[in-house]
Amino acid sequence: MIWLTLLMALLTSVGPRISIAATPPGSAAATLPELPVPPTVYSLNGVAHLHLTAAIDPATKLPAFYFAGGTMPPTIRVWPGDTLVIDYTNNLPVRNSAPMDITNLHTHGLMDSPKPPGDQVIMTMIAPGQTYRYVYNIPKNQPPGLYWYHPHPHGESNHQVASGMSGLIVIEGIETYAPVVRGLPERDILLRDYYYDPATAPLSRERRRAVMHEVARERAANPALPLAATIRSVALRAASLPAYAPDCDLKDASDGVTINGVPQAAITMAPGSRQFFRIANSSANSFFDMKIPGQQMYVVAYDGVPLSFHNRAVQGQWVNDVLLPPAGRAEVVVTAPLKSGTPFETGCVNTGPAGDNDPGRKLADIDLGIPPRLNTAATTARPPLAEPFGDIGAWKIAAQRIVAFSENNPDSEFFINGQLYNPNAPPMFTVKAGTVERWTLYNYATEAHVFHIHQVHFRVEDVNGIAASPDTWRDTFPIPFATPVNGKLVPGVVHLLMDFRDPIIVGTFVFHCHILEHEDYGMMAKITVTGPPPPSVYSRGFREGFLSKPQSHWCKLQTPTLHLCGCDQTGRAVSLQRAQR
Repeated sequence: MIWLTLLMALLTSVGPRISIAATPPGSAAATLPELPVPPTVYSLNGVAHLHLTAAIDPATKLPAFYFAGGTMPPTIRVWPGDTLVIDYTNNLPVRNSAPMDITNLHTHGLMDSPKPPGDQVIMTMIAPGQTYRYVYNIPKNQPPGLYWYHPHPHGESNHQVASGMSGLIVIEGIETYAPVVRGLPERDILLRDYYYDPATAPLSRERRRAVMHEVARERAANPALPLAATIRSVALRAASLPAYAPDCDLKDASDGVTINGVPQAAITMAPGSRQFFRIANSSANSFFDMKIPGQQMYVVAYDGVPLSFHNRAVQGQWVNDVLLPPAGRAEVVVTAPLKSGTPFETGCVNTGPAGDNDPGRKLADIDLGIPPRLNTAATTARPPLAEPFGDIGAWKIAAQRIVAFSENNPDSEFFINGQLYNPNAPPMFTVKAGTVERWTLYNYATEAHVFHIHQVHFRVEDVNGIAASPDTWRDTFPIPFATPVNGKLVPGVVHLLMDFRDPIIVGTFVFHCHILEHEDYGMMAKITVTGPPPPSVYSRGFREGFLSKPQSHWCKLQTPTLHLCGCDQTGRAVSLQRAQR
């Protein structure tokens, strides 16, 4: 499927409008295990409090989130105005070489303060042996929808997220803006990939991708081959593998993509029923173009923002497929198909001649039968605590900025405005709280990049000159790859209206490519929002921040990866720029 077609599937209504109605029953026996249901943490009296631990999973030898004795991270369900408290313990091993196993947390899409103990990823680094208490105040005007959490230590984000360290956050109240979901059973769906293995770490980026392409080819032919062992076997002959090139004809590739932690699953629906699928692409690098062949889905929200949040006249959108870049989310109403075994699948995504391989894959079968016990959307709407700011298009543009994505692929260097990320450098941009800016994104590479900014959402104006719907609000968005025209590469271009109107975001945070391999190799920059900060939101009496010191010898270690890690005089872990590339 061509890139522009996929983008327009994201931006506009596709197909006829039909009523959402039950369909005639069919019958067939499920052949795949039922889709695992993540554990759930609810808020009680306005507070959700949980303990996460980062540790090595002995089954995979990779880092994992441990919660309540298991390795399936919970879905956290809170309301606007609630407080979320996460005690995060780093039980990863101390190493003297990469990966250093520092970690932290990012609450992707939440409009939380970028200051500690909130969503601060630049200098909050949790060393092995430390516990850190995050305290997040959920704004009263936070759009109700789907968000997610994951580690964000620069230089190790790809390793940890690709190992499966991610979970969902649901901000309750979407039924106020999407009445169609009231009373529907909900499916929390996490799509993940697997692009990191220690056996491939010494290889060049091109050789790593060649290895993973060969692994996918071999496991498509023989799905019984174990993933980790196959990666390590193929990595031994990396030098002799053919040159890497994306391959959309590689069907049903078995390269480590999972749905709720399993390679494939059954999603059981009662005949004629509807379910509310809340889908997050929590992969480190992969695109997914989700579809159910032969029928449409009804989208009510993207990236946590209901389509009617800024425009009550728009309730939803019929689509044939939903393009999800890394970190993208969509919330859709699905009607049970006529036949059991109807695939829930991703189509092939063309990310450019230098892009990663994202072939078509079946991720689940939708089967007819008695579904498991699921969380159910509320049947009555709760009035919102606060309304969103007014029409962003009516605001004066305070500044216009250019953000150019480029790369030096042979050396695995990825740039924003010609600069590699340096956590010690001053911010690339300084903006004022209470303003709106217009940003122009350019992609000069022959592979797609994915723009994400912390703390805020933005409205997409146009893509390569094609106007987007005024309801296109996102926190993560793909930038088309550069294409040759008359012998010259013409960059992909996206225009955005950046929403800096909320004073809660005063502070310094980052924007970057959410293909995390690119972010780890330099495609990130800092931004500072200035202005009077809002009243303190951390007033519930929690002890916050670091609850323990790191293991003392960890502070003396250095690593030859993208950054050095150490401790300041208080024992607080810090991330420093690498002295030499």
